[in-house]
Amino acid sequence: MRRGPLLMVCRRYLKCRRHDEHSIPYRPGGRGRWRGLERLAESVGRLCEVIAIRHVARYFGLDWKTVKDLDRARLERSLGPVDLDGIEIIALDEFAIHEGHRYATVILEPTRKRVLWVGRGRGREDVHPFFALLDPQRGRRLRAAVMDMNAGYEREVRQHCPSAAIVSLSTCCAMP
Repeated sequence: MRRGPLLMVCRRYLKCRRHDEHSIPYRPGGRGRWRGLERLAESVGRLCEVIAIRHVARYFGLDWKTVKDLDRARLERSLGPVDLDGIEIIALDEFAIHEGHRYATVILEPTRKRVLWVGRGRGREDVHPFFALLDPQRGRRLRAAVMDMNAGYEREVRQHCPSAAIVSLSTCCAMP
């Protein structure tokens, strides 16, 4: 079970003026002493919408991973789980992360023009988590899957969506 991010909070004691660091688990919607942390998390999230995470971390003096966890929690709360009802066509594509041989896969619903899932990697085992979310009944309702000529994608679609037509796109065709 995934826990929320931890914030390192520096407390000042007036008697001895020493600093003592405590690790406090952040709980969204908390009361009392959590209210200040809720406001901090909200400010971090709003700033993450417009600038890079490392700049937000530097601005607030927080660890990069803490800012990333706060931003991820905010996104999960605001976006909620993906709605997989009524999907008839999906498109699978890979894209390069930075410059190198690291890739990610995106699964789209072209009719509603929305992203359904994004994951690291471009192999069959990398897209399996999406098809685990797609129950067998929804998989049978899928009519078509559009993808590059990737054998891993094709095998995964055929296993989980047997009635779907596979539409392969060749990226090496010259367009007039």
